[in-house]
Amino acid sequence: MTDTPINAREFPPVHMSERIKALLGDLARPFNQYAVGGATAAAVVIGALQITDAAGGALYIAAVSPLTLGLFGLKTLENVKTGGQSRDVAIAQTNAGTPTT
Repeated sequence: MTDTPINAREFPPVHMSERIKALLGDLARPFNQYAVGGATAAAVVIGALQITDAAGGALYIAAVSPLTLGLFGLKTLENVKTGGQSRDVAIAQTNAGTPTT
């Protein structure tokens, strides 16, 4: 259900507010990324519709491309680092003989 591990049979039992908080926390970040991506796409389209000549189009592409590449490049870098951390945890758990979750 969520990325945050919550064990329903935990002692002491996890309160319902903690489950709701974990669910909202897991949903907020992806929603934020979709909202920023949608707003960026809308801004690019609206800006492109305002261009009337080739020189303005070239300047617009020169301005928008680094921003878009930076946004997706940073997200890719984050995914690579997160994957590396998950890999390191799985390797440590395997070496310690504990089961992975």
